[in-house]
Amino acid sequence: MPSDVSDEEVSSRSDPTSIIVLPWRKDTAWVASDLWCEGKFVEPYSRNILKRVVAQAADVFETDDLGRKVMGELMAKTYADFKRTEQDEYLTHVRDWEVSRYLKLW
Repeated sequence: MPSDVSDEEVSSRSDPTSIIVLPWRKDTAWVASDLWCEGKFVEPYSRNILKRVVAQAADVFETDDLGRKVMGELMAKTYADFKRTEQDEYLTHVRDWEVSRYLKLW
């Protein structure tokens, strides 16, 4: 992380796959962002950690012998893909807490 003004600053890079129109304000969109520093993901950022861990879990499940034996090859792959998609949707969902906390600011 930068410790001096001469170091590259941390920047936010929008994730265009996450864009949603706010249900309570149809003329406004929300987009998730990832933090970057010196051309790399900022790893200790929760969005990056969660995405990486869920992807790793899905990969492990998809290649697990027991999972494939119990569910079958196609179902195991479909389930792993579903969990990856579900995680993407979770990361882009605006929750009630966020609405109640931040809506009053506008």
